[in-house]
Amino acid sequence: MKLLPISLQTFQDIIEGGYLYVDKTKFVYEAVSQGKAYFLSRPRRFGKTLLLSTFEALFNGPTNPNGPPQGLFAGLWISQTDYDFTKRYPVVNLDMSGKSDSPETLEQRLKDRLLTYASLENLDISAYSLDMMLYNLIEGLNYKYGTRVVVLIDEYDAPVSDNLANIKVAKANHDILRYFYSVLKSCDRYLHFVFVTGVTSYAFMGISSGLNHLNDLTLNNKFAGVCGFTIDECDDCFKEWLSYCLKTLTIEGRIAPNSTLADLRSRMFNWYGGYSWDGKTRVLNPIDILNFFNKLRFSNYWADSYPSVAFLSNMVGDDPFVLVDVEYKRVSHTSLAMAEVGALETVPALFYTGYLTVDKIFHDLYYGTTLSLKVPNLEIQRLSDKVFSDSIFKILAYNPQSESQALERAFVARDGPKITEIFTSLFTSLFASLAAIHYQDENESFYHRLIFAYLFKLGRLVFSEQPVAIGMSDIVFNWPKKALYAIIEVKYESTVDDTNIEEKLTQLAQKALKTIDTKDYWHPYKAQAKTLIKIGIGVVSRGRCLALTD
Repeated sequence: MKLLPISLQTFQDIIEGGYLYVDKTKFVYEAVSQGKAYFLSRPRRFGKTLLLSTFEALFNGPTNPNGPPQGLFAGLWISQTDYDFTKRYPVVNLDMSGKSDSPETLEQRLKDRLLTYASLENLDISAYSLDMMLYNLIEGLNYKYGTRVVVLIDEYDAPVSDNLANIKVAKANHDILRYFYSVLKSCDRYLHFVFVTGVTSYAFMGISSGLNHLNDLTLNNKFAGVCGFTIDECDDCFKEWLSYCLKTLTIEGRIAPNSTLADLRSRMFNWYGGYSWDGKTRVLNPIDILNFFNKLRFSNYWADSYPSVAFLSNMVGDDPFVLVDVEYKRVSHTSLAMAEVGALETVPALFYTGYLTVDKIFHDLYYGTTLSLKVPNLEIQRLSDKVFSDSIFKILAYNPQSESQALERAFVARDGPKITEIFTSLFTSLFASLAAIHYQDENESFYHRLIFAYLFKLGRLVFSEQPVAIGMSDIVFNWPKKALYAIIEVKYESTVDDTNIEEKLTQLAQKALKTIDTKDYWHPYKAQAKTLIKIGIGVVSRGRCLALTD
């Protein structure tokens, strides 16, 4: 098995070190052969830096003059094309991530980087402003080498997006970058190729006219797989790792003894896949996959790599239902692209940062391009569940742990009447505690999510919408140490005659129990459960509810 490139982001280091490389050079060839200036948005730690490093290696030419003309690209997809590997171009590669907590810090960092390039090339780029220093560097490289210059900019928006908690700094950094990036347009006659990456597109659209000539590849279906790993790429490049992982996890008893490679692949995709930027091509998060194979356990590698909970909590604010409302709703392409510094809407923020992804894309002559969005995978879903649960109970000033012991005793004793009493009282009280504004868009999933949030807060294993042969169960609640499972189904009706509420609630709860039986939602847990309880919950408008058990 080839070594995993954990924490490696330089193409040359990966190739020369013999590390595993998922070949993305088809996308590199498409870009260099069909255009000149591009922009790409992808979430952090999704492979953008490695992509730019690949471009840099290509334009630098072969590192070994006695080696093959393809150099580091020998044996890769692009080596079979008509690309002229002997050509070299001067490259300016600017990484905008890093500390920029003041406009002075940002300006000094940029000056130091430009002066370093100039010193290595014996160029004098002295000027009164940053933008003119960049202009002089590009012009100087063009004259020195007699060929046009390549400019690569990574995380172009970081000095702004990293400081959104301090809008004054974010706007000051925005003003610096607005003039700095404008050089790319005025230097066009000196430039051979430009590729800019970042997380958000809001700064791209508002930062200046200097970037509006870039071809935005973010939702381009030809480049949907440029970052991340498809299932086919995993099967091809990680074949030995998949077999090793399956064998090891089986021996250690962490997956069922009769599990197949297909089972492992499916579980990996459920945890780390589902990302899409065209509604068709689905990719897995590369950081998650590399760390999963390295550590041989499922965990939140990407979500834990930067303060995801804090970010989501800040975006949600006092309205946790935004995490429920946005999923599968149609949004326009324009609404995703347009935003102002300090006024970034929740949906674009969640999409660009990787907490939502494209489910489908629709094209209409009247409405234009619209997208439906969804949570990509289990890793993000559980993070979203935590933030939603924490936010709800912070608003309600209520701790679900207060009923935890009584509820657990009722479950262990299989005391159906007691479970019915606790759930009915608990959720009726919970729903009634919410401000009326939260009922504006109430539906079955609204109550489903609230019940899930309560159970999630108890600290037990709880799963939403678990697939079975002919459907998906609403909620599965599990105490592993006691081998206890509860299958919960929710049925909701919006308009009910107030004189007939109890009868309607009973009918809905009984209908929910019948659904559990007719669709065999309990069957996957029958063998491993010592205690298996079915719970049907009927809900009518404004949160009046009744729970029944079987």
